[in-house]
Amino acid sequence: MVPIRQAGSGLQRAARDVARASGKRVRFVVSGEDTEVDRRMLDLLADALLHLVRNAVDHGLEPPETRIAAGKDEEGTIRLEATQRRRRR
Repeated sequence: MVPIRQAGSGLQRAARDVARASGKRVRFVVSGEDTEVDRRMLDLLADALLHLVRNAVDHGLEPPETRIAAGKDEEGTIRLEATQRRRRR
């Protein structure tokens, strides 16, 4: 078991890199960083999470000037929330 924090830092870097390349501003927020996940599960999810974060910044956030014109903060927020739920049987 490993904390989800291990995936969070790489995802935050990816969000920052995509935002910089596209001229967007992004705040990446992780909650539940201490939530533990099986290492193999995290490895299986890593590519999918990376793809989701990149797409969220690239296609889900407007450029700063468009956000300001719409009355939004120029910086968009991407959230990764990890929680642990009881297993159903």
